[in-house]
Amino acid sequence: MNFILTYITIGVILAWLAEILANYLERHLKRYDLTNDLTWGIRAMGILLWPICLIVFLVNYIKTRFEL
Repeated sequence: MNFILTYITIGVILAWLAEILANYLERHLKRYDLTNDLTWGIRAMGILLWPICLIVFLVNYIKTRFEL
C-alpha cells in the first residue's frame, strides 16, 4: 500500500510541476495553447505513466550524451 501511495504522490508532483511550467511559458512566451492542451486525461496519464516516460528520457539522454 505504501508503494502505491508513493507512486501516485510522485506522479501528482510531476503533473503539478508540468502545470506550473505550462503557466510560466504561457505568461512569458505568450503561448496561450499550453494550458488548453493539458486536459484531465493527459494529467491522469502523466500520473500513471511517469516511470515509463522517465526511462525513455534517461535512455535517450545517455545515448545522446555519450554518443552510443
